[in-house]
Amino acid sequence: TTSTDKNSVTLNLAHDVTTLVATDTAGKLDVAINNMDANVIGTLTATGQKVTVTGSSSLSVSGADAKTFDASAATGELIYNVVATGTTQTISGTTGKNTITLGNVADVVSFTGQSGVDTVDVSALALTGTVAAELGGGNDVVAFDDLGVGATVALDAGAGTDTIKITDGGDLSAMTAAGTWAVSGFEAIQIVKAADLAVDTVTATFYGSMLS
Repeated sequence: TTSTDKNSVTLNLAHDVTTLVATDTAGKLDVAINNMDANVIGTLTATGQKVTVTGSSSLSVSGADAKTFDASAATGELIYNVVATGTTQTISGTTGKNTITLGNVADVVSFTGQSGVDTVDVSALALTGTVAAELGGGNDVVAFDDLGVGATVALDAGAGTDTIKITDGGDLSAMTAAGTWAVSGFEAIQIVKAADLAVDTVTATFYGSMLS
């Protein structure tokens, strides 16, 4: 690592890391990761801090908590799993493929993609928090299962052929009374069923325009 001042540190990442912790009680520490190889960070804890990533190799973060995670100058694939404890994060993806997975119903996550194929996965939980995404170019996917009351969903799919994916048993209706659904630019809705279902039942109610 190198440090040019007391509020910044640069990590030249050449191998996997089980735990990476950046702590500054004042919230002023900026962490720059120069990703030099295909690497995995098991747990990234930078609560209240900004993390910037550069490099052309892939990076996978198994559990991430950072106020701002900016990989917009990187070109490799990014796999980013938000921690399961509930958090507020702003994420900027690489120019390549990005897969962002939310980890808690109360997450407040904002994601900005670029020209690659991006996936924002909310299918493992009944979100009551916020997911906001500007997906940019590429054939992007946003996956849901259930949405809880009060959820905020704000999605701009951008260019490309983009899909909203609803997993088997998914129910998005609960959030319509008290939540926000602002979705535009998608070309397809994909409804996924379990392989062993003998009878398929689909109930669809459209609130405004979802597809372009």
